[in-house]
Amino acid sequence: MKILTSAEALAALHTSLAKKPRTYYAMYSSLFGGIVTDPALMILPLDDHMAHRGDAIFEALRCIDGHLYDADAHLKRLERSAEGIGLKLPVSLAELKTTMLATVGASEARSGIVRIFVSRGPGDFTPNPYTTIGSQLYIVYTAPAAYPERLYTEGATLGLSVHPAKPRPYCTIKSCNYLPNVLMRKEAVDRGLDFVVAATEDGRLTESSTENVALVTRERKLVAPPYADMLRGTTLERVMELVQGHMAEVGLKGTEQRELRVADFETAESALVIGTTLAVMPVKSFEGVTYTPAKDLPWLAPLMRLFQHDTLTNSARRTAVSFER
Repeated sequence: MKILTSAEALAALHTSLAKKPRTYYAMYSSLFGGIVTDPALMILPLDDHMAHRGDAIFEALRCIDGHLYDADAHLKRLERSAEGIGLKLPVSLAELKTTMLATVGASEARSGIVRIFVSRGPGDFTPNPYTTIGSQLYIVYTAPAAYPERLYTEGATLGLSVHPAKPRPYCTIKSCNYLPNVLMRKEAVDRGLDFVVAATEDGRLTESSTENVALVTRERKLVAPPYADMLRGTTLERVMELVQGHMAEVGLKGTEQRELRVADFETAESALVIGTTLAVMPVKSFEGVTYTPAKDLPWLAPLMRLFQHDTLTNSARRTAVSFER
């Protein structure tokens, strides 16, 4: 087997990556100390504890028409996740936000997904977190997620996962140890479903692989599971705040967080999947139970418009990106 030079290895990477669409716009790496726009350089060391142990945390947020949406909420959650695993952030949240804006600004894409990773850092291949050179920051700006329009107009299919929900406290930490989430996503694909939702051992429903789920009761109240058994969803929180403040406009009678079980979903008027990349999506069926068609839900379109309006016009939650290079 030939031993490659650095130039030959980089050329081979370019050849391999040329086979896939250009979906990676820019990346910041604290190891580089700067930003790269060549996807072949968007790498991290194999001995980084994020790669071989999942010992890292992450966040994902949207850039919409040149503005980051709800960046501060995501950064606060990143900070909580870091505290949850005893991981020191390599920079302050203010510095991280500045770096994030610079990374997005290094591209020419006004809309996309910003992915933030804070790892324990490179060191060795043991699980000992004290053998690394220190925590590292990686920020990747990628193409926006695209979901079929039919999922918004007709609704998604939702099932009950065979994989149990993560136990406390791991369910409340957005770590890169995502094997249970991967298996849930695999299950959904294998079963021909759009999403599955996990339950605790005693039957309390929690969340999907990367999304929150909620239901709308026949009394028209938006209800979601409590955060004690799942990740605190930034989009779910914002949607519930908007509903609570615009009940008459949307046509819903408030919000609530409480334990939800299969029977609650079986008797609901409808259900929703809510997340950063997909926003608000209706559910058309859950384990054989068919909900009221999306087109016949008088509150659905106003709710979707209300959230979209917030992402496009709420100056308190939008941070402008400078694309001058």
